[in-house]
Amino acid sequence: MPDTKIRAPRATDILKKDHERVKSLFSEYEEFGDDSALTKQGIYEAVLHELSVHARIEEEIFYPAVAELGGTEDAAGTVEEALEEHRIVRALLSELSLVPPGSLDFDASMQALEESVGRHVEEEEKEIFTLFDKLDPEKRAEVSEALWRRKAELSQGTAEEEQGTA
Repeated sequence: MPDTKIRAPRATDILKKDHERVKSLFSEYEEFGDDSALTKQGIYEAVLHELSVHARIEEEIFYPAVAELGGTEDAAGTVEEALEEHRIVRALLSELSLVPPGSLDFDASMQALEESVGRHVEEEEKEIFTLFDKLDPEKRAEVSEALWRRKAELSQGTAEEEQGTA
């Protein structure tokens, strides 16, 4: 009987798609003029959702696996730096939740968020993804599967909450 197990996408591919989705949302945000506060609020909420799910799967699954490398790679230090960047992004998201979407402060805060996320993504893809590639193939497959499943859980939970069924 053939193996019917579905193979999860590679963890770094999942995370790269998230990065691309958030980058696309920031680009969409920049296309709107000053009198589109409602649309900007919607884009902020989509960015908030994407970044929240993304950060959770990284912090729960991806980063701990990479940090286990230790040794000469200074994986733990690199992961700690990434976690600090997550804290900064969370602070910016929290600040944005208090600012009216039609204001100049909102636009400035969204720009600061975009820059912070952009730096984080660049460093993560260059440094942490490289460390992930140094894990043994079985561990990479295990992490990829866990990441894929957790992302699906978190996304499903959010969809249910939005429908009022959670």
